[in-house]
Amino acid sequence: SYENVAPILTPAVIGNAVAEWRPNSSLTLSLSGRHVGESQLAPDGNPALVTPAFSVADAAGEWRFGAHAVRVQLQNLLDATAYQS
Repeated sequence: SYENVAPILTPAVIGNAVAEWRPNSSLTLSLSGRHVGESQLAPDGNPALVTPAFSVADAAGEWRFGAHAVRVQLQNLLDATAYQS
């Protein structure tokens, strides 16, 4: 039995931020960022078995015309190595 170890696949820090700009009523541009701290892969606290922390940047644009909209999303703009659980 192990004591005082972090739970598996549970990062201590997860943060998201979004900046959105609407130059007019039909166009919306956004830039977002996400940071996830390291997380344990085994319940024994072994420092060799962790996923490293990572940060990712995304962008999106949406054009509205009448009752319709076209949205384009670009994910992981900086080609960062990210670990999803």
